[in-house]
Amino acid sequence: MAHVWSGHPSSLKRLFFTEMWERFSFYGLNAVLVLFLTKEAHIPEDLALIIFGSYVTYVYLSTTIAGFLADRLYGYAKVAFMGGVLILLGHITMALSGLEFNLFYFGLGCIATGTGLLKPNVSVMVGKLYSDEQEDMRVQGFNIYYMGINIGAVIAPIAVGFVAEKVSWHAGFGLAAIGMALGLYIFKRGEKNFPANCKISNQTLINSRVAGIKLHYLICIMLVALAAIFATLLANPIQSTVVSGICLVILGGYIISLWRKLTSEERSKVWIILVLSLFSVSYWTLSNQTIASLPIFIDRVVKLHYFGIDLPASSISSFYSLILIILAPIIAWFWSFTQKINHEPGYAGKFTIGLAIATTAFIFIIFGIMQAEHVGKMSLLWILLCYSLLGFGELCISPNGLALVTKYAPQNLSGIMMGLWWMINAFAGLTAGLVAQLIGFQSTAQLKVDQQLPIYQSGFIKVTILGIIITSVLFLIRKKIDERS
Repeated sequence: MAHVWSGHPSSLKRLFFTEMWERFSFYGLNAVLVLFLTKEAHIPEDLALIIFGSYVTYVYLSTTIAGFLADRLYGYAKVAFMGGVLILLGHITMALSGLEFNLFYFGLGCIATGTGLLKPNVSVMVGKLYSDEQEDMRVQGFNIYYMGINIGAVIAPIAVGFVAEKVSWHAGFGLAAIGMALGLYIFKRGEKNFPANCKISNQTLINSRVAGIKLHYLICIMLVALAAIFATLLANPIQSTVVSGICLVILGGYIISLWRKLTSEERSKVWIILVLSLFSVSYWTLSNQTIASLPIFIDRVVKLHYFGIDLPASSISSFYSLILIILAPIIAWFWSFTQKINHEPGYAGKFTIGLAIATTAFIFIIFGIMQAEHVGKMSLLWILLCYSLLGFGELCISPNGLALVTKYAPQNLSGIMMGLWWMINAFAGLTAGLVAQLIGFQSTAQLKVDQQLPIYQSGFIKVTILGIIITSVLFLIRKKIDERS
């Protein structure tokens, strides 16, 4: 594997393994969250999907705070570490929630807040390892970094899913905590070697006092308070949806105020980021079904008994990440090849390809349901085909989206723009939860498998049509977007 790191800064390896273990904890939780809520906590499917969607939304809403703290106060490395500490606290709290269920929501709130702090700042750090003249290396670096994410994501659903479903749910949460602890250790050990532009801090402001209290301590208190607010909203799913809508309006106002401060050249580049972020939301709405609707679907109507082993439904999502690992170097090579022959698609072109392939993934689910109507439970093969196409779509969109932001964001707003990218994508959690409800889980809970299948088929047809419409819109405007690049 040594050749993978050849020519890249040494800190890329630290960030690779840090994010690998952070993603282990994150995807381990995601793999079991909806199943825990419906099977263990006995929360109705529609409310469980809202809780899931709200949780994902809060993860990414927290990213705007991360950008501000990194750009104005602590620097990217420090904020990422603070986020990791909150994530670790959240997993430990959830592991103890068997003693008091409200601890579950507080732990989930801590993870949402901490992930929002860590994820965008580590992404910015990867981008800042390279100069403007190293654009090709930057994209390759993000693909390597992305491979680290997906190694953690492959291991997590199998390990955490097995422990959660076969031992106890809270033991699964505890295993996720161990993963985050490893990530924090690796990050801290390599901190001294991170580039100086990742550690620029305003110590004067950090040490200033407000009402006699150091600003640093006030910020720590506010972050824990934010986690508590998220916890309260997650415990009340309907109110949480209303708050998410209000946040969407506030986000619109924030973008307008930011827009007014930009130069004409900056506006042209930020416009590309904003437009493609909306189509990124559309992709993640589809992709998030792998941790929203599909675990319930798999648990109910997909055959999971093979070679004398009953596979946990939550473990299947590891295949999705395995596909990402397999395809990542192939797609990276393909983009490099198209560049050499002067036929590389622009950012919008790559997004169009990704959305089209992701939409096609759900056609395999529909075919699988049609086949299952004759033989009983649906074959797992159809799920694996669906996940393969969703993974292909992700590799067309996510690495290019991160590279897009680090390339076009105004220099003094790198953290804020990365946070804004994730904040807009935050609403994919909410939209994924809403789209999942189109599939009709609530009306099928007490039905036999053969009675559930036609309802699911109708729901997935709706999802597919939605994907076709969105992909068609991007296809029609892609050239206009790429002309601005």
